Amino acid sequence: VTIVFHNIYQVKEINLSYNTITLFKCSFGIKNMVVNIDNKLHKISMSRNQLKGIFRNETCFQNDLFSDLRDLNLENNQIESIEDFSFLGLTSLDTLLLGNNKLAKIKNNTFYGLDSLSTLEIQNNFIVSIDSNAFSHFSLLTFLNVDNNLIENFQFSYFKIFSCSITLNSNSIKNIDSIQLNNNNSYLFLSSNRIESLSKGSLRHLTHIYSLE
Repeated sequence: VTIVFHNIYQVKEINLSYNTITLFKCSFGIKNMVVNIDNKLHKISMSRNQLKGIFRNETCFQNDLFSDLRDLNLENNQIESIEDFSFLGLTSLDTLLLGNNKLAKIKNNTFYGLDSLSTLEIQNNFIVSIDSNAFSHFSLLTFLNVDNNLIENFQFSYFKIFSCSITLNSNSIKNIDSIQLNNNNSYLFLSSNRIESLSKGSLRHLTHIYSLE
């Protein structure tokens, strides 16, 4: 089943959870490309469907209709990949939920353009690697859930300039060289990994962290 967003007006929230949708696609007629500010979507929920991937040319997030979108729930699908720049245009998005999918890698431009994001959940995937600048676009992120993946190395230096609580439970992290976080009200969870050693001074920056487990 493919869902096509076409000529949506006077709607703030769309909930299409618990269906068999395989493709996130929208289309607009030429006459309908300009959307009044009062007609913009705020929330889309498409959890528990059969989405296989997120593709930039299909989602049309660059359209004005999505410029005020604040909450996007894509949990419990079968998403294996997200094309670079697919979320470009979602400048107001606050919460992105991608847990319980089949993602294997987070690339540098996977989340590009999500300048307002405060909550990102990518737990319960098959993520093995995260590119070095994958989170460099974020400055307002306060909660990151990466639990139950296959990550061996994690770059904590992304988060040294802003306060963010990070949960990395049940991964495959073996060594920690240096944890750099902006310590104000931050939490860090690292239980059920494969940590064998902590390098000397690896925790020296955590002078005011609220909780470390």
